[in-house]
Amino acid sequence: MVALGVIALLVMYGLAMSKPPLPPEASHSASPSTAADPTSPGAAPAATSQGSGSGTGGTGNVPPLEAQVRHVERALQSPTPVSVRVVVTEAELNALMAREGTGDLKQAHAYFGDGSVAVNGQVNWQGRDIWVTVRAHPTVAGGKVQMDVDEVSVGRMPAPAGVREDVARRLSQGMSRLPGSDRLQVQGVTVTPGQMIITGVAGGRN
Repeated sequence: MVALGVIALLVMYGLAMSKPPLPPEASHSASPSTAADPTSPGAAPAATSQGSGSGTGGTGNVPPLEAQVRHVERALQSPTPVSVRVVVTEAELNALMAREGTGDLKQAHAYFGDGSVAVNGQVNWQGRDIWVTVRAHPTVAGGKVQMDVDEVSVGRMPAPAGVREDVARRLSQGMSRLPGSDRLQVQGVTVTPGQMIITGVAGGRN
């Protein structure tokens, strides 16, 4: 019995330390060259919208994120409510994470699937780098975007419930960094392969 217990522990350790497969969102990813290698963050080319219903005709017609941020900032100063729309592409998010860092998560890469978001990367645990994968879907609560965590895995093993709760809290904190999110009243959020679209109202409350 002791031997079986040791073997089970070794198997679990091996699963936790092994490199996981790509999340399902990667199969929907609009950047297959980067999806094939989760260790190359921020390298994805601009994606083409699929079924966004936005009438933009794809991310190629979407202004750069910096221009959208400036539009939101101007809208926040308006004395009357202004409808705003922010489109974050998978490529822009990965470039942003590579540029600004993701805290303890190294080699982080995000994938936008059909209604869900996945992020994977490595964290250091007891001197060893282990892979962590998070899958979540965005919702709107109280005029803010929050991420409801669907799955967290360490290597190839499901993470404990406590880890999921901590990840959910960190993701929600990350979403609060969206441009103007402190005063933007979010009304909707949609994720399609390659992009996330956030709609809401700004201004009119100054």
